Amino acid sequence: MSVQQFTHLHLHTEYSLLDGANKITDLVTEVKKLGMTSVAMTDHGNMFGAIDFYKQMIAADIKPIIGMEGYIHNGETMDDKSTKQRFHICLFAKNQVGYENLMYLSSKAYIDGFYYFPRINKNELRKHSEGIICTSACLQGEVNWHLNLANERNVRNGAGGYEGAKAVALEYKDIFGDDFYLEIMRHGIGDQLYID
Repeated sequence: MSVQQFTHLHLHTEYSLLDGANKITDLVTEVKKLGMTSVAMTDHGNMFGAIDFYKQMIAADIKPIIGMEGYIHNGETMDDKSTKQRFHICLFAKNQVGYENLMYLSSKAYIDGFYYFPRINKNELRKHSEGIICTSACLQGEVNWHLNLANERNVRNGAGGYEGAKAVALEYKDIFGDDFYLEIMRHGIGDQLYID
């Protein structure tokens, strides 16, 4: 009987400040115990644990996938403080250029984009998308945010809904090409909004 391979891609560690509880040493043990051969690290807004994660996974013969769950805003400039709204987006390095671009984006988010959270914008993503795989992230991702607003009143007012989600997904597809994926999660959370 063949064993299905599974890789956690959206995974937070102790470096997801005030959010993650996975200690990397414990993660190595659990991944090995489950027979997994690869795992990703996507901490919120940073890559602080990337080297520790990489070294420990390599030592355990597990393929490390380095990424981050970034915060993105829709302002034209990185320092736009017109709104606190931010969306989640998962970014993964697929090669050395992607890793360098991730480091750049993570640093830029703290240096120029910090407003309550380290944020980037789509202009920076466009300039530094090479070598990066992108997913639409969780319920706090921009695609899902539009889908969760798909109630009659919001759609009538031009906000949210399927068309809004589709437009955003196509925008990310334009930025990342075939390296953009819609993320699907089994999280057990029921629908947030009831649609007639």
